[in-house]
Amino acid sequence: MALTAPMRNRSQQHRSYRNGEAEVETQSMDFVYTVAEAARHLKIGRTAMYELVMSGQIRSVTIGRSRRIPASCIAEYLSHLLDQPADFPAAA
Repeated sequence: MALTAPMRNRSQQHRSYRNGEAEVETQSMDFVYTVAEAARHLKIGRTAMYELVMSGQIRSVTIGRSRRIPASCIAEYLSHLLDQPADFPAAA
Protein backbone atom coordinates (compact mmCIF):
# COMPACT_ATOMS: atom_id res chain seq x y z
CA MET A 1 0.00 0.00 0.00
CA ALA A 2 1.54 3.29 -1.10
CA LEU A 3 1.35 6.31 1.15
CA THR A 4 0.80 9.69 -0.43
CA ALA A 5 1.67 13.08 0.97
CA PRO A 6 -1.30 15.12 2.21
CA MET A 7 -2.52 17.71 -0.26
CA ARG A 8 -1.94 21.34 0.65
CA ASN A 9 -4.59 23.94 0.02
CA ARG A 10 -3.84 26.78 -2.38
CA SER A 11 -2.62 29.19 0.32
CA GLN A 12 -0.04 26.66 1.56
CA GLN A 13 1.53 25.77 -1.78
CA HIS A 14 5.19 26.73 -2.07
CA ARG A 15 6.96 27.61 -5.26
CA SER A 16 10.63 28.14 -5.74
CA TYR A 17 12.26 30.22 -8.45
CA ARG A 18 15.88 30.37 -9.48
CA ASN A 19 17.32 33.86 -9.37
CA GLY A 20 20.87 33.57 -10.72
CA GLU A 21 22.62 31.30 -8.21
CA ALA A 22 20.17 31.81 -5.32
CA GLU A 23 16.92 29.92 -5.00
CA VAL A 24 14.06 32.06 -3.72
CA GLU A 25 11.09 30.47 -1.92
CA THR A 26 7.71 32.13 -2.26
CA GLN A 27 4.36 31.17 -0.81
CA SER A 28 1.31 31.66 -2.98
CA MET A 29 -1.49 33.70 -1.46
CA ASP A 30 -5.18 33.83 -2.22
CA PHE A 31 -6.47 37.30 -3.05
CA VAL A 32 -10.15 36.40 -2.87
CA TYR A 33 -11.95 33.98 -0.60
CA THR A 34 -15.30 32.26 -0.59
CA VAL A 35 -17.56 33.20 2.31
CA ALA A 36 -16.71 29.92 4.05
CA GLU A 37 -12.94 30.46 3.59
CA ALA A 38 -13.15 34.04 4.87
CA ALA A 39 -15.14 32.82 7.89
CA ARG A 40 -12.42 30.27 8.69
CA HIS A 41 -9.76 32.99 8.48
CA LEU A 42 -11.69 35.14 10.96
CA LYS A 43 -12.51 32.12 13.15
CA ILE A 44 -16.26 32.78 12.93
CA GLY A 45 -19.16 30.79 11.55
CA ARG A 46 -20.32 30.92 7.97
CA THR A 47 -23.69 32.39 8.97
CA ALA A 48 -22.00 35.18 10.94
CA MET A 49 -19.81 35.88 7.91
CA TYR A 50 -22.84 36.13 5.63
CA GLU A 51 -24.41 38.57 8.12
CA LEU A 52 -21.29 40.77 8.02
CA VAL A 53 -21.30 40.71 4.22
CA MET A 54 -25.03 41.37 3.83
CA SER A 55 -24.93 44.23 6.36
CA GLY A 56 -22.08 45.86 4.44
CA GLN A 57 -19.59 45.61 7.29
CA ILE A 58 -17.35 43.46 5.08
CA ARG A 59 -17.31 44.39 1.40
CA SER A 60 -17.52 41.65 -1.20
CA VAL A 61 -17.69 41.19 -4.94
CA THR A 62 -19.75 38.97 -7.19
CA ILE A 63 -17.85 37.01 -9.81
CA GLY A 64 -20.37 35.34 -12.08
CA ARG A 65 -22.88 33.90 -9.63
CA SER A 66 -20.36 33.49 -6.80
CA ARG A 67 -19.82 35.82 -3.86
CA ARG A 68 -16.12 36.42 -3.12
CA ILE A 69 -14.40 38.44 -0.41
CA PRO A 70 -11.10 40.09 -1.34
CA ALA A 71 -8.35 39.67 1.25
CA SER A 72 -8.01 43.47 1.32
CA CYS A 73 -11.65 43.79 2.48
CA ILE A 74 -10.99 41.40 5.37
CA ALA A 75 -7.96 43.49 6.36
CA GLU A 76 -10.04 46.67 6.01
CA TYR A 77 -12.72 45.24 8.34
CA LEU A 78 -10.14 44.22 10.95
CA SER A 79 -8.48 47.63 10.75
CA HIS A 80 -11.88 49.26 11.32
CA LEU A 81 -12.45 47.06 14.38
CA LEU A 82 -9.06 48.04 15.79
CA ASP A 83 -9.88 51.76 15.38
CA GLN A 84 -13.03 51.45 17.48
CA PRO A 85 -12.80 52.02 21.24
CA ALA A 86 -12.90 48.85 23.31
CA ASP A 87 -16.21 47.99 25.01
CA PHE A 88 -14.77 46.92 28.34
CA PRO A 89 -16.91 47.54 31.44
CA ALA A 90 -15.50 50.08 33.88
CA ALA A 91 -13.69 48.59 36.85
CA ALA A 92 -15.53 49.04 40.15
